[in-house]
Amino acid sequence: MADQTIPPLPPQGQLVTQQILQQAIMAGWLNTNAFSGLRDPTHIWQQMTYGGSQAIPLYRELEDKDDDVSSALDELKLSVLEREWTIEPGDDSQAALDARDFAKAQLDGVDFDAAMDTLLDAAPYGFSCAELMFDTSMGQASLLSIDDCPQEMFLFGERFQPQTGPIQLLDYVGSSTGTIVPAEKFAVFSYRGRSRNRMGRPLLKNAFWPSWFKRQILGLWLKAGGKANGTAVARYAEGASAQEMQFAVECAEGLVDGVAMAIPQNMDYDVDLLKVARGSDPGIYEKLFTQMQYAIARAIKGETLTSFGNEGGKGSNAQGNTHADTFEKRSISLAKKENAVINNQILRPVHLWNFGPNVPPPRFSWDIAEDKDLTGKLAIMTGAQRIGVPIPAKWAAQVLEIPPVGEDDQALIPNVSGAVPALPGAAFAESSEDVKEADFGIARLDKLSAQMKRESMIEFRTRTRQVAERLSRGGN
Repeated sequence: MADQTIPPLPPQGQLVTQQILQQAIMAGWLNTNAFSGLRDPTHIWQQMTYGGSQAIPLYRELEDKDDDVSSALDELKLSVLEREWTIEPGDDSQAALDARDFAKAQLDGVDFDAAMDTLLDAAPYGFSCAELMFDTSMGQASLLSIDDCPQEMFLFGERFQPQTGPIQLLDYVGSSTGTIVPAEKFAVFSYRGRSRNRMGRPLLKNAFWPSWFKRQILGLWLKAGGKANGTAVARYAEGASAQEMQFAVECAEGLVDGVAMAIPQNMDYDVDLLKVARGSDPGIYEKLFTQMQYAIARAIKGETLTSFGNEGGKGSNAQGNTHADTFEKRSISLAKKENAVINNQILRPVHLWNFGPNVPPPRFSWDIAEDKDLTGKLAIMTGAQRIGVPIPAKWAAQVLEIPPVGEDDQALIPNVSGAVPALPGAAFAESSEDVKEADFGIARLDKLSAQMKRESMIEFRTRTRQVAERLSRGGN
């Protein structure tokens, strides 16, 4: 039964050969002009919409040619890579502790930071793939390297069919199908896939249109900056030859672009048009350009205010906190997803090959704990103590994360005359959810009050009529 849970040892040598890598490089050469002034990007968008590996070279060029895109992606990936990571044992047994130490040694023995950096390409590209190289010479397995692989050389089913099957390695970039390779040989990180699609949902697809419009706006902006005020019109005689018409066009362009221009004495052109100023404000291009930068930041990071200070001076502290929280949540989500890849596809096979299924496997984890506001808690405790609220010492030390004083240590002398730490202004600010809840309660109270007022007026009029009728009958 135990043998059935242990995967077979992976094959020796690299499956992603130099010839396959050359295929990916050549695919990049064919797409170097995809974003250089193309006025109709429909074909590019179709390739991205198909969701296959044929769009990967286009995503690469988008990242290379747009500095706003590459900068946002770097910030998102660094928000994960800058975190501390730990490996915890499966339990307190000695075998589990040995398995933990072995797993840590495996990761320390490879270029782990570079490997995690390339695996995080799953977020912008939809999925990432790394070939795992093992040493199985002694009948077991140890990790030698984690080698990044070009995504365009892989499929998870026939091209243009659901990509839900085992990983396939292609011989050529445009192949319709490939060779199924051992799953234990590759680590595949699929980002936010839907309907079991292992290609994932790339963030670069969301950033494509803002990036494309930004480039078009930049081209129009440069053209407007190089164009002088007014328009030149040079007339040519009816029945003029093509050469004469072209000469007239060149003269008109020279009148607009040049400071000095020599033209034939009999050349007819409109002087008044040259004196007409442009009606549109060139500043509109800058505003549109900036809006596209905001759109790119939102598509990739989920925020803009922490990148640009504020959106056109319209940001606020509350908005900035909200945007920062959104970015942090996206970073934490990405870190959790990479945790699963490392544990299930990298550490788990190595653990089974060396320790078997009866030893609890270790668990890798990025540090995703939020920063604790210990200053605020200390200020509240100090203020509560000064007004006579009893506070348990053990509980306070636990909340403030202060360990007990050891035998070889000495406790600090209490500073009763010290200043009380001030609470940050944010501690007194109402959260948006509290404000919404309060507004909702007030609205319901107002509605109930108005209803009671209407019902009481109806009851008052009814009682008044009844009293009047009784008085009238008594008088008769």
